[in-house]
Amino acid sequence: MFAKRWILVGDVKQLSPYIETKDVEANIRAIVPEEDANTCTDIFRCWKRSQKTTQGLFVINSQHSQEYVSQANSLGLNVLDLSKDDNIPNALVFLTPQVIVAKDDIVRFHQLIPPDLEVISEDPLQQSQLTRRHDYWKEHFLHAKESSEEKDRKPVWASEIAWRLNRIFELRNDASSAGIYSREIEALLPHWYVPDDISDIARDLEVIERVSLPSILQLLQDGFRRQAGSRNGSSLTDGIRPESFLARHVKLSYQHRMHPEISRFPREAIYESGSLKDPDDMARQREWSYNRYHARAGWMHVSGTHGDASYPNLGEIETVIAELKAFLHWAAKNPKNEEGARTIRPWTIAVLTFYRRQESELRRHLRLMFGQPYARTNFSTRDGSAKVSLCTVDRFQGHEADIVFLSFVRARGVGFLDSLFRLNVAITRARYQLVLVGHQIMFANQSRAPLLQELSKLPRFGISLGSSRSQ
Repeated sequence: MFAKRWILVGDVKQLSPYIETKDVEANIRAIVPEEDANTCTDIFRCWKRSQKTTQGLFVINSQHSQEYVSQANSLGLNVLDLSKDDNIPNALVFLTPQVIVAKDDIVRFHQLIPPDLEVISEDPLQQSQLTRRHDYWKEHFLHAKESSEEKDRKPVWASEIAWRLNRIFELRNDASSAGIYSREIEALLPHWYVPDDISDIARDLEVIERVSLPSILQLLQDGFRRQAGSRNGSSLTDGIRPESFLARHVKLSYQHRMHPEISRFPREAIYESGSLKDPDDMARQREWSYNRYHARAGWMHVSGTHGDASYPNLGEIETVIAELKAFLHWAAKNPKNEEGARTIRPWTIAVLTFYRRQESELRRHLRLMFGQPYARTNFSTRDGSAKVSLCTVDRFQGHEADIVFLSFVRARGVGFLDSLFRLNVAITRARYQLVLVGHQIMFANQSRAPLLQELSKLPRFGISLGSSRSQ
């Protein structure tokens, strides 16, 4: 705080310093009482599902019945409120509403209640009886099946808010895409509150976003949202004045990590050839005899139909394990002996993925492969020839490895792979070799993430038919 001069080093085109989601969620959780947060989350899920399926919500004898009704009406859902009506309706009344709120005596007519309604009840017996019918309907008639993890996990309001705040920040240069998540956060707010209270919640969320997400480098270079109503800005809200910034800013033009074939894509596609330039002897520094791949950066294409934040992509995992075994076999016979190193060091390998569910499944395979049942992120060969790090891309920022196997996971849609900052981190970790493992064809044919589409044009090393193994 009291230094005469600060020297800040970093890259605003990569991710901000990693922050544990649970820490952000803890601050968000304190904004709204838990009962109100649960009501918002239940109605929000119903609202989201109504855009794709007939699934609705059936609330029985809740102390918060009117809050459910008000929140559902605010999101434009079709609501049937039977919480104050003693007359039992006929079966036709149940066919069209997306949300039904009723007293507990309605359960006597459970055969009239459509099975596509998720049940919310404070009575465990009621919940159990009606939920069994709904679970049967989901299992046999719902097109998009839930994973076992999704079935056991009840969405939490703070978590739903937190990851959307993060996506808005990642897409800060894409107002159209960021607007989708802004509207969803608005839909998660308790709309039965008076307007001033809703504004206070929105302001609290903005403060959390401004404090936890931007890096100090981004604040000083670009600023980040002067708070509404604030007349005077500062260097943190508006960025340093252009003349002052130019007098203080020094761009590091050269990189000393990657083989030139690896650095070429991020240099041209992300830094517009202004940074990540290669020293004259960079290719010589990264010479080696491992010739499994015909280029230093490219794809192992894995076809398949499943794989996202909730489902592991087993086809990609099998491919990663096979490629890893091949490299370890070579490493055992070819000790690493870099120029200038006093001792022989182990080869470093990073197995990276964008999703924690995939990371968890990769961990299970690596534990079996190395015979190290308690290892979480670091694995090593018995002869000491290689060390393997398993990590998500976000947590691996600032680290590097000799060879990187990057599992993209997604087989449909791009999810948060449309983030330039996250992709930039992912493809700039490797020193000697970068192996991209994913659905190269799908990424080439989509248009939502232009950088990912360009990345899909890198050479293809091989094809793995993972369609039957990716579930």
